[in-house]
Amino acid sequence: EAAPAPVPPGPPLPRPVSPALAAPQPAPRIPRTRIPGPHRGVNGPSSGIGPPMSLMHTPATDARPRYRERLAPSLWLLVTVAVAGPMVSLVFVPIGSTIALVLGAAVSALLVIGFIAATPVVSVEGTELRAGRAHIDVSFLGHPLALTGADARDARGPGLPARGWHLIRGGIDGVVVVPNIDPDDPIDAWTISTRTPDRLAAAIRRAQG
Repeated sequence: EAAPAPVPPGPPLPRPVSPALAAPQPAPRIPRTRIPGPHRGVNGPSSGIGPPMSLMHTPATDARPRYRERLAPSLWLLVTVAVAGPMVSLVFVPIGSTIALVLGAAVSALLVIGFIAATPVVSVEGTELRAGRAHIDVSFLGHPLALTGADARDARGPGLPARGWHLIRGGIDGVVVVPNIDPDDPIDAWTISTRTPDRLAAAIRRAQG
């Protein structure tokens, strides 16, 4: 009896796949940056969970003064001071005209430079008003009043507070008067000479917020 013909091999069977591997895997979750402890960000208080840029953003502060003015003497006063130079040169004329001329010019230049360097500076830096060597926080000051013309002359003269602090310079017309509202301070008001009273008053108001 003849043997049966061999059966040809069929296609390979697929390998069994685990159900866990066949199921689609969810995308991994990326946790938000956590900053320990409570923080106050630009959008208000935060518990420490959230976008890091909102919590760690720090606005840059402007350290430049809001107002600065040097109360330099007027031109006529500088000319008056410079006249001392020719007087000095006359003393040294017997020694030599060249020496007398050089010394006179040097004395005039030194006097003018010294006068300008010694003049006080009025400035508003941060929340502090400075007038010469005196300074006060603007939170203790009231509404500043900018005066010119006749009002400024009255503020420098008959209207000058008896218990006030003042920085008055001749040849400067403008004045800013600022009341002192600190009950523990014996000074009633600050009276300050300035060539730009409107700008100084506006700088004080900006510093007061």
